[in-house]
Amino acid sequence: MVSMINAQKHPDQYGCVCWQPEEPPFGENDETLEEKRKQMLQLHSTEGMSGADRAKLCKLMEITYYRQRHDINAVPPSSLSSLKSSWLYLFCLKGLSTHFQLLTDIPLLRRIMEGFEVKGKRILPFFEEKPTNDEVAATAADVQRTVVLPDSPRLII
Repeated sequence: MVSMINAQKHPDQYGCVCWQPEEPPFGENDETLEEKRKQMLQLHSTEGMSGADRAKLCKLMEITYYRQRHDINAVPPSSLSSLKSSWLYLFCLKGLSTHFQLLTDIPLLRRIMEGFEVKGKRILPFFEEKPTNDEVAATAADVQRTVVLPDSPRLII
């Protein structure tokens, strides 16, 4: 799926192997990356979020990763709404997982599925043995009515 070569890089203290690429991909520049960003906006305007399932989108997300990181790491920072309007597919599962893999060299969806396979065997029996919502004695509203809560937020167990 993700074709950038991150395997040779060592992760930083946050687990990132490509926090801010130093230069655009080979054969690309700011103008060509902007054109590809606009292609993604056009794809979204014609197909909506279902356009995320196209192989073309994954390729565009990979190629524009340099520009995405540039916009995300901008100083002063861009607003979330500005990022969302510029990079619509970054906020869908396929786009986010592609970006995350380029950032960390971890295939997010595969890692999640592997975790479900391993940990699901323990989690499922846990939920099968625990009471259902019908059997829960107190709700949050009950607690608020009967217990004096502190003014500052705290974890109540």
